[in-house]
Amino acid sequence: MTKNFEVREDIDPKRESLVLLSDPKISSIPISECGEHLVRLEPSSKLTIDPKFGEVDTRYSFVRISVAKGLYRASEALPSELELRIYEGWRPRSIQERYFYDFVDELRGMYKDAQEDELNRLASRYVAPPWIAPPHVTGAAVDLTLAYVDGPELDMGTKVNESPEESGMRCYMDSNEISDEARRNRKVLSRVLKAQGFANYPTEWWHWSMGDQYWCFIYGHSSARYGETKPQQPSVA
Repeated sequence: MTKNFEVREDIDPKRESLVLLSDPKISSIPISECGEHLVRLEPSSKLTIDPKFGEVDTRYSFVRISVAKGLYRASEALPSELELRIYEGWRPRSIQERYFYDFVDELRGMYKDAQEDELNRLASRYVAPPWIAPPHVTGAAVDLTLAYVDGPELDMGTKVNESPEESGMRCYMDSNEISDEARRNRKVLSRVLKAQGFANYPTEWWHWSMGDQYWCFIYGHSSARYGETKPQQPSVA
């Protein structure tokens, strides 16, 4: 995999011009499916699966093969006392659609005068819209955090999956409204994941992906290598 990635300068979560997953710039990126299978992430000494998701549906710990390899390598690059804690990988399209439209309905109650297009845009800060190839549905994306090995999670400024409204925008990766400790922890997470070629969705510090359309936009690739997929048979990384 190519290293020394250059992140686009117009990816700035503090600007109104932030490109979100709902933007046509993302959906217009072609997908050339590479055919990689989904594999189930298995816990290691430096990578664990959050039990809340594992108990609900073990499919949530599936990701593409290259994504899994990158996560294991990233976890090994962490300081000895830290681990990656995985919350969610692959997600069924039916769940993705429900999450998106439920959040649109929630936002509709908050922003009474907002038109449907604006509600969709606001929702896409937090949930990928179903009319693109949603990163989780492709197996390219993972939601994760840092934790002490066999211990509690680190302070990252917000909980995983806190929406912009719930967190007062502190879920944005570059938020200035978080503590110095949380900022340092985010930098540690970012450093090990970017070194493996992952891209962050800048409105969610916990969301990282590789090979999907937004990843292409961040790094300037001509086409995505992962389209919509689902587990075919039991397989482990």
